[in-house]
Amino acid sequence: MRTVLLLLGALAEGRTWLSQTKQKPKQARRAPPPGAGVSPLDDAVARTTSVAAWFRGGPPPRHWVATLPNNYRGGALLGQGTVKKAFAVPNRTDVVLKTRVMHGGARQQTWAEVLYLEFLRGKAGVPKLHGAWQEKRSVYYVVQRLSVPLVENSEPSAAWLKTCRARPLETAVSLIEGVRSFADAGFFDAEHSLDGRKFALSKDGAVYLVDAPAPLATSPVRNVVDWVLRGTWKDRNATKDRTCLADKDCPRLREQGRGERVPGHKRAARETGGWCRNGRCAGIDARAHVYDLATRAW
Repeated sequence: MRTVLLLLGALAEGRTWLSQTKQKPKQARRAPPPGAGVSPLDDAVARTTSVAAWFRGGPPPRHWVATLPNNYRGGALLGQGTVKKAFAVPNRTDVVLKTRVMHGGARQQTWAEVLYLEFLRGKAGVPKLHGAWQEKRSVYYVVQRLSVPLVENSEPSAAWLKTCRARPLETAVSLIEGVRSFADAGFFDAEHSLDGRKFALSKDGAVYLVDAPAPLATSPVRNVVDWVLRGTWKDRNATKDRTCLADKDCPRLREQGRGERVPGHKRAARETGGWCRNGRCAGIDARAHVYDLATRAW
């Protein structure tokens, strides 16, 4: 267990959103092919903006394969929470159909989740979005189906325990990579609702986050999300610089309710507290958030 925690800490220091490709040796300059100058980040922002335009009446993104309900009508109800519900898709075991429950806030949160899934398409720990359509002010979206959550009935699920015991280091890497995907992209678990119940395993044992966190003011798509949701989301940046005399004067990640959701983990990780340096608080960055979430779920 100590080895795994040390690994989590080391991985939390890893690469950021913009440093995911290895540097290649310099070669003779050639004329770039059309579209070659678009960075992965610019491409992700463009795709997310096209989804935002679709919410406002534009055409669906061309790369979506599910834009009509013809082959994706919901079957049996698989589960329902306070915001959304999931249905099986007849004759398909690889996808589920999600939509909102019927209250106003749920509509905005499902829209935000579709934007999140599109922005982080292809990233570790992010379920694949196949497409979506709208009916009667609700969005229906088809996403990758996962097997079981990490936690069931406040206890580690049998599948999670089996995976951890069989491949502890690989499982820890998968967990930390999934958290880092959204943390490096400017998303944050502002409500501290992401615990083991919100992570799930795929058939090959990879860890996925099944609920979308909130974008910070620093997220590259924050303005896009605000445009779609009419600016109703508040700035939830958890780390604001300010004057201090000691470490205790500096902000730390909130801890309320944590003991109820994760038995034995009533406090945030020590690394999530701000430090007082030369009279000013050194802010908490994505690395601390990654370490806190990953160790809690582990």
